[in-house]
Amino acid sequence: MTDGVAPGLTTTPCRWGDGVPVPRARARSSPHPARAAAAGATGVGWLLFPPVAAVVDIGGLWLLYRTGLLSAVHHRPVLGALLDLHMLAAGLLFSFAVCLVDPVRRRWGLPLRAATLLLAGAAHAVLAKSLYATGPPGTAFAASDLRLGAQIMYYGGDAVEAALACVLAVQWYTVTGRRRARAAARSGGGHPRQASGQGGGELLRPGQLGP
Repeated sequence: MTDGVAPGLTTTPCRWGDGVPVPRARARSSPHPARAAAAGATGVGWLLFPPVAAVVDIGGLWLLYRTGLLSAVHHRPVLGALLDLHMLAAGLLFSFAVCLVDPVRRRWGLPLRAATLLLAGAAHAVLAKSLYATGPPGTAFAASDLRLGAQIMYYGGDAVEAALACVLAVQWYTVTGRRRARAAARSGGGHPRQASGQGGGELLRPGQLGP
């Protein structure tokens, strides 16, 4: 029974979180900026729209575990391998759509990406809790195996969600810092160094204020 539930349930969070190395792989596969622009100009670019990527990833998990799909591919190694490949690609797509570490033609705002991550994490957690109570249709896993897999899926998903949230927090902090630096420069009437008293002229000592 363990062989049936473990490959699907226990590795799902890992597949979802494997999107962190995507920027490096993307940079190696398409280093030229024109290729990134071409990708964004086609319909494939819409797959990077965070809600669409979330539906492909989390919706695929719901389709797998809440329909007869898992039981249909359980004894078919080729179909199972293709399904594993799809789930891995969907996890990479979702992670890249949320983080957007590499420059792309269309960058979606932080609020949209954060909201998508929150809703996707909630849907993932609900799925894991439902599997803790009831196994996938057409399967007959032992209750202990099913609950163990559901627990790993639940807490593993939380860990991955927290990691992606940290990436978004760093991006928000960077953007906010730049805005504050520009605002300080404008309020100082010139270059940020002049606004902070560095390079804006010689500072007078108390004895030089006047006769």
